[in-house]
Amino acid sequence: MNRRQLLKQAGFLTSSVAVFGLSACNSNNDSDSKTTPSKLYSFPQGVMAADPKPNSIILWTRVVAPNDDPIAQTASGRPDIEVSLELAANNSFATLLTPAIRLSAKAIYDNSIRHKLTGLSPATEYYYRFRSGTGISRVGRFKTAPALDADPSSLKFAFMACQDWSVNHWLGLSALVQQDLDFVVHLGDYIYEAAGDSYQSETVEAAHDAIVIPSQTNKPNSTTAKVATTLEDYRYLYKKYRTDSRLQALHARFALVAVWDDHEFSDDCWQNNETYTNGSVKIEGGLPLSPAQITGSDTTSDTNRRRAANRAWFEFMPADIPTLDETVATNFETVKIYRDLQFGKLAHLVMTDERLYRADHVIPEALDNPLTPLADQLGSIGTRYFVPEPSFAQLQGGKMLAAIKKAITVVPEGATKTLLQSIDAKLSLDPTGSTLTAQEFATFNEVGLPLVSILGETQRNWWKNKMATSTATWKFWGNEVSLLRMALNLKALAGVVAAGESNPALAAMINSYIINADQWDGYSAERSNLMSFLTTNNIKNVVAVTGDIHAFFAGEVAANYASYSAGNAAMVDLVTAGISSSSFWSYLASVVGDFQQEVDATLQGRTANPSTYLNLLESGDNPFVALRPLVYTCPNMLIYQNVKSAVLAATPAEALSTEAGKAAVYRAVFEQYLTAINTSGTNNAIGYNPINTLNETLAGEMGKTIQGLALSLGQTIPNPYTSTPTKPSFDFPPVQNPWLKYVETKTQGFITVNVSPNQVVATYHHIKPLAANPTASEVIDATKTKTITINKNSTLLTLS
Repeated sequence: MNRRQLLKQAGFLTSSVAVFGLSACNSNNDSDSKTTPSKLYSFPQGVMAADPKPNSIILWTRVVAPNDDPIAQTASGRPDIEVSLELAANNSFATLLTPAIRLSAKAIYDNSIRHKLTGLSPATEYYYRFRSGTGISRVGRFKTAPALDADPSSLKFAFMACQDWSVNHWLGLSALVQQDLDFVVHLGDYIYEAAGDSYQSETVEAAHDAIVIPSQTNKPNSTTAKVATTLEDYRYLYKKYRTDSRLQALHARFALVAVWDDHEFSDDCWQNNETYTNGSVKIEGGLPLSPAQITGSDTTSDTNRRRAANRAWFEFMPADIPTLDETVATNFETVKIYRDLQFGKLAHLVMTDERLYRADHVIPEALDNPLTPLADQLGSIGTRYFVPEPSFAQLQGGKMLAAIKKAITVVPEGATKTLLQSIDAKLSLDPTGSTLTAQEFATFNEVGLPLVSILGETQRNWWKNKMATSTATWKFWGNEVSLLRMALNLKALAGVVAAGESNPALAAMINSYIINADQWDGYSAERSNLMSFLTTNNIKNVVAVTGDIHAFFAGEVAANYASYSAGNAAMVDLVTAGISSSSFWSYLASVVGDFQQEVDATLQGRTANPSTYLNLLESGDNPFVALRPLVYTCPNMLIYQNVKSAVLAATPAEALSTEAGKAAVYRAVFEQYLTAINTSGTNNAIGYNPINTLNETLAGEMGKTIQGLALSLGQTIPNPYTSTPTKPSFDFPPVQNPWLKYVETKTQGFITVNVSPNQVVATYHHIKPLAANPTASEVIDATKTKTITINKNSTLLTLS
């Protein structure tokens, strides 16, 4: 059968009914051992259970023949390996609950096995293992879900995301294994498709050796990174990751409910398109679109690679999905991993896919960059990160109107067509939509979504149906990317606006920004559509559990953030940091540049050309340097700024009228800076140690950290974000995103959730970094543990 058409070969997901009452004493001389008594088969990737339901479970393993490499891909044509599955009530396996179940590991699936076992009892703990020849797998455990009509008093689960083999450490998995849980949710980035990429530059534990991707395909626009592109590559990553004993222990202890995010295929992907390169852009009806949205293909499109990634996920991430159906050639409409699980009347878990059906980012990466003099493309900054809101709103509205116009051409004459024509006419006169009626706005926000959607129409309607018909008290949404609005409005910061009057680089940056448009902020029309559905239908107690962003957040998701009211939002979003990924803070710190590196580079130039060197703190080509204090500060940054202010205040304007004059003045600034840090004693690592200001930029008292640092240096300075003098009690601008109730952007960790009929309690567990040299028993930083409490029928969050 052609793999490009349909993967429904016999054995991909087998199933059987557990027949209780036919229990048997266990014996090492079982029938499978007798088949190949001298062969010691092994199970190098351990075992897994997935998608616990009241009467069923999916069980997984991979078996390897004697002397075979435990990670190498199984050669095609190798004979099937007979395997037996054993089920017991405890881990002694003295008595089996059912006769051993015969299975077969096939080379076509890299000797992996997925088996659905039905006929189980609700809310029951089971133990399982696999045998092949004389080889026995490790023992796995799972707990089935409560009966659909049961009223459990509690449910406990954890959720996690973003476990990069090549960054930090995996000791946090050992801490997670010690939790008392019913199951674990994984929200994607279970593997990372790259090795040696820029975001993997942090130190990694000695237990993890280098990833060696079989195809050794170079990542475009990188001199160091290799990326997975073939089925063998993606299989290798799953197998390599799962050789880690801590990950194996986690899977053996708890059943897993998982979806993919981007790195299971390609960083920040959409459909079958990567974003390593910017691709191209075409103007259709005045709108910039990726050719992939017009013809289905662009230079960023790679259908074969997407198929390989999908296939490997289905093989190595067990889920209660019977087949991988690839009958649709390019848009993968028939590939379906979204699904739901119910845990009695207490909780309903709805898992979505937010990569395979999503539209391209609203602003294409291939557009010209207006901040640079050269004819270069925007790339990720300005399209996926730090996206100007006015430009985004204009293009999102334009793409939605284009969808309305297209619908008019295909809808038959009648009331619907008349309604669409009215919307078109009104928006043509007033693009803000202020003249639309409530019905027209709702229609616009539904029919207008094809080019600005994450879920796609089919999945969106499925999600709405699940939310509307759920009989559970709590509806949990397994949601890959955050729903929380995270904006940065520099226009609202009087101190920044004033500073921009004398700083052209800063003045050019003063705008309102979407910080991360790869998440729901970049698809805000569809988010509004979903949240309005919840509020209109009075659907309460909806809580998203989210990953992706490599940071901890907790907040309220409003149908309309302009009219946000605490405790009265549509739902709540709980966001976990990565288990081992580089933090969100570290990414944004790289965007605004490294202050110490610029000092060091300037010192090198000073050594080579003492009288003519350039002060690279002032002459770099990174336009986002002006935003650096919004992400981090350090003692020497503050000293430099104070020196610079003093020198410029004493410098005549004519001295800055030429480039040579500016260079001389900024050399003088640097020389006085060097004197100042030597005098203050901060010419060392402490002076350059970055202090996180991003947390307060997003949802706190902006300027508080900088003013506090100044006080520690014996200085009293105005808040740089306000236009008023310093007050004894400090003076802060309005909070940028008041719906964010907890933010920690520089961390790794996981979240545990305790659900009861009247309350959800989420505990944020921070993992100590590798630099702290943690042990498995003390890897959680208890001093940073936070708890978020949500009460029934309210979105108000209590932080403790």
